[in-house]
Amino acid sequence: MCEGILEGRFDSPGHREYQTLFAGLTDEAKRDVQRLVAYCIDGGINDFLHALQRETDVLPSKAVSNPTNLYFGSGGWVERFSKYPRS
Repeated sequence: MCEGILEGRFDSPGHREYQTLFAGLTDEAKRDVQRLVAYCIDGGINDFLHALQRETDVLPSKAVSNPTNLYFGSGGWVERFSKYPRS
């Protein structure tokens, strides 16, 4: 989604507003925006997973003792599938 907005690929009014806002940025600044968005999303997921971990009664199985590692850890989702791995 972020890439599409930064590249001007969308046609809805909500997208156009942001596409216009970011149109004047340099390619380097657009990459920085993209990295910032990914960082913020990762931070939100991280906070959610830590809160979930603190509330162990919410977890469906004790086998998932550390959901944060399942996402961010070695061999986790980010490492295996993310287009924007953490640096």
